[in-house]
Amino acid sequence: QTQIFASLFGLLAFNNILGLIPYVFTGTCHLPVCFFFSISIWFGPQIYNWYFFRNKMFAHLVPEGTPLFLIPLLVLIELIRNFIRPLTLGIRLCANMRAGHLLITLVGSGFRIDRVIRTRLVFLTIFFIILALLVLESGVALI
Repeated sequence: QTQIFASLFGLLAFNNILGLIPYVFTGTCHLPVCFFFSISIWFGPQIYNWYFFRNKMFAHLVPEGTPLFLIPLLVLIELIRNFIRPLTLGIRLCANMRAGHLLITLVGSGFRIDRVIRTRLVFLTIFFIILALLVLESGVALI
């Protein structure tokens, strides 16, 4: 099991690091790819846990001390929440990666503005902002 996750992490990390190269749009920025990975990673442990630890999984659906008349409603709400989780994680991952690329592109367009202004302060400010965003994007690529 550890080898599967390690190889999956290596694949995703390599694919995301490719996105740090200018004008390269990685596959993990596409929503269906994010959905595929989030659902496949979520679905396996869910099936395993529901099959072998059914009582513990049902216990996670209802907090202790819940009134009996609320239990069916809470079970339904928690089941819906569990099924929506991989979709929301996929959307969040995709949105974060696209937002980082968009920020770098927008701030990088300031280099063209620098030709008009011709001040070192503007150039250095834009340069350090882009450098900070690249460091942030590198961290997001490995998460």
